[in-house]
Amino acid sequence: MKNSKKFLYILLALLLIQSAYAVIVGIVCPIILAIQNTLLPIAGGLVTLMFVYGGLTYVFNADNPGGRKKAKDILIHSIIGGIIVVVAFFIVGLINGLTNCGIALP
Repeated sequence: MKNSKKFLYILLALLLIQSAYAVIVGIVCPIILAIQNTLLPIAGGLVTLMFVYGGLTYVFNADNPGGRKKAKDILIHSIIGGIIVVVAFFIVGLINGLTNCGIALP
């Protein structure tokens, strides 16, 4: 009797684990897809906007060394931000490949 109860508990636990996996994939994947589809264009636009702002600041402060340094910092930080966005995009793609989540890569 004791062994049959253990067997039933183990069987029940295995069934719960399987259903939990199905629920996680069914809920988390669309959320990740929605976040990616929303934030990627916004982040790309911000990187472009900051790069243009840094370039214009550099041009308008051509005779001011302090202004040029500030503009150069803006340009460098916008490039670093763009690299972070691209790396994050590829990490999501890697997770997609490992989990078969079904997230389409644009």
